[in-house]
Amino acid sequence: MLQNSLWKRIIVLLIIGVALMLPMSMIMGLIWERKNLQTGVLREIAASSTGAQSVQGPVLIVPYTRRVIDVSTVKDAKGNDIEKREARLVSETLAFLPESLDISGKLDTFIKKRGIYTARLYTTPLQFKGRFVLPKNYVADAQDGTITLGKAQFIVGIADARGIKNVPMLSIAEEKIPFQAGGTAPGITAGVRADLGVLSDTTAHTLDFNFNLELQGMESLWFVPTGKNTVVNIDSNWAHPSFYGRYLPDLKDPTDTAGFPAKWRVSDFSTNINKTYADCMSGSDKCVAFQQNGFGVSLIQPADVYQQLERSAKYAVLFIGLTLIAFFAFEIFKRLNIHPIQYLLVGGALAMFYLLLTSLSEHLDFAHAYGIAAGACASLIAFYVSFVLRSLLRGAIFGAMLAALYGALFILLRSEEHALVLGSVLLFSVLAAIMISTRHVDWYTIGANKAS
Repeated sequence: MLQNSLWKRIIVLLIIGVALMLPMSMIMGLIWERKNLQTGVLREIAASSTGAQSVQGPVLIVPYTRRVIDVSTVKDAKGNDIEKREARLVSETLAFLPESLDISGKLDTFIKKRGIYTARLYTTPLQFKGRFVLPKNYVADAQDGTITLGKAQFIVGIADARGIKNVPMLSIAEEKIPFQAGGTAPGITAGVRADLGVLSDTTAHTLDFNFNLELQGMESLWFVPTGKNTVVNIDSNWAHPSFYGRYLPDLKDPTDTAGFPAKWRVSDFSTNINKTYADCMSGSDKCVAFQQNGFGVSLIQPADVYQQLERSAKYAVLFIGLTLIAFFAFEIFKRLNIHPIQYLLVGGALAMFYLLLTSLSEHLDFAHAYGIAAGACASLIAFYVSFVLRSLLRGAIFGAMLAALYGALFILLRSEEHALVLGSVLLFSVLAAIMISTRHVDWYTIGANKAS
């Protein structure tokens, strides 16, 4: 016959464990709500200052009009066929990409607060250098006098023009030309432009250029290079970059905790930029390849507070379960009678840890918030359990075990790359400790003793 008393207690323990998941689900919902609130605040900060930045170009746009003669056959008054000529003007555009492009800058970060939430912004003075080459007779049929050249425009795309903190001045062909707002081109919907005037096609042009652009943005910086040979050097004081896009940079010292120096080098062999941009010129629906043909860096916050809170809450089932099992082991092996209400109170204190951690981590460093919440809950539970288990020593042992679990959980939360292996080792170690410590236990005897 099964030992009813032991099984009843196990069933009650399972019911208590399931009941404790209700407050944990509410706490998880609170974490998601606070995380969404933070995301909304970041959007507000971006809307009122600057968002993520994207730098596209530069591109040299040359507009022109072509005089076209349309020939048609019509009938005269006598019904004879005659040739009719009508002239019309067709507006067309040429685009030239740099033969070489060199971009360098230092990305300095700073914090902007709104309430208890913070956003990471940056400023970066970017230096652009490069060269355009326009061959002689770069417009077909110009020698026939059917072409009228317009003013060439030097265009640089900027995703959020509010982030431009200086008045950039273009130095090109030994001239200085101020940039103006409103630069657009195929694949570039917003940016700045410099009007270069008419560039005659009767001679070839080699246009060396340089300019400085002081840019502010938030969280990420993306480049869409147009040079046939492009080099981008970015240094930063932020130690946690996340590089993304089609090309990864060369890092001088990937382990540098004081910042990062990154260098991208791409050429037309990999970007096929001429064809990509030519496709973009033929239709805006074909510009996706051009716009995605880039690279960038995000200034991530490793182990973000709300990510750590979510991860800690996901371990709640395991954490509460192990604690209740330890509590149950004291009851069984020390032959004590512990009421389900006492289990619920201990479980409630365990759930309260996550609520305390969530509220404190919004105002304190996560490690400090974790230490305060863990210390408060472990001390409270150890004090209470010492009376339930009728021994200060047992309460101290239980508190020490709980503190060890909190310490193990903290290590898991801080180790993003090794969280899975550490969690697996912890679970195996706990299971092994339970199996080894109970290998000589006669559970039927324990059930019989409790039933008598």
